[in-house]
Amino acid sequence: PVYVDSKSKLTIKNAGIFLNYPIRCCGSLYMKNSKVICGHLEGCDMIYLESSKECYIESCEFDGMMRTGGLNIMGCKMVVTKSVFRNMNGGRAIYNAYFPEIRQCIFNFCQSGAVYSQGGNIEECVFVNCRAKSGAGVKMYGTKGIINRCSFKRCVSEYSGGAIDKGVGQRAERCLYEDCLPDNVV
Repeated sequence: PVYVDSKSKLTIKNAGIFLNYPIRCCGSLYMKNSKVICGHLEGCDMIYLESSKECYIESCEFDGMMRTGGLNIMGCKMVVTKSVFRNMNGGRAIYNAYFPEIRQCIFNFCQSGAVYSQGGNIEECVFVNCRAKSGAGVKMYGTKGIINRCSFKRCVSEYSGGAIDKGVGQRAERCLYEDCLPDNVV
């Protein structure tokens, strides 16, 4: 197992990683041009950010192999750009993010939902074939946030917001929806 304490920084660049144990980070995490694939993990998330200082992910790919979720965040500044999250199950691709910056990412076949966050900015992302009980693409709560210029295709939820389930303080602007059920944006 990999554990990063609060005074340390984990930097992963140009790497291919097969995870058999989740990465637990209380310090800083910086990832660029890397691919993370679920090895023998099952029923958990690939990376846990536990009161981390910061997390920057750029041009990375996360494949849960239909056995794991992606990133589980608790109290951490997070920026994710130009990355792909696919084949997630048992947890969202990005869970519990606090005002994240998520730009130009692809979420494909996230079977427990793609993004669950408190506010934040989600821009120019593509969500395809995501499933969840509510907010299959994005479930956002809190007082403010924006989902801007995103595309949602075949995102289906059981209860509300096939593409987006949001509160009163969040805005969804210039987004495209195709075959999302239920088709209402809450």
